[in-house]
Amino acid sequence: ISGFKLTTFEPELAASLRQPGASSGTQVAALRALRELNSTEAELFASLAKTSADKTVRDEALAALAASKGERSATHLLDLWPDLAAPQREQ
Repeated sequence: ISGFKLTTFEPELAASLRQPGASSGTQVAALRALRELNSTEAELFASLAKTSADKTVRDEALAALAASKGERSATHLLDLWPDLAAPQREQ
């Protein structure tokens, strides 16, 4: 399956992250797929990086935000910078 075909699933993947009660495993898988697609969902990634109770989800959201082609991705990363641990800053 080409990357072009996968981009059609981007809205569904993003919507799955907004569903209350989504498992951490589901969130991590969706975030990885969106990162690979260079999704523009910067606000969603920043929100999950700030608020998720699961460290793996926070880390994957941060990685997705760093890879995002969203217009405000860099701004969101800079906003998060003071709260990031040293290993997160190295990603």
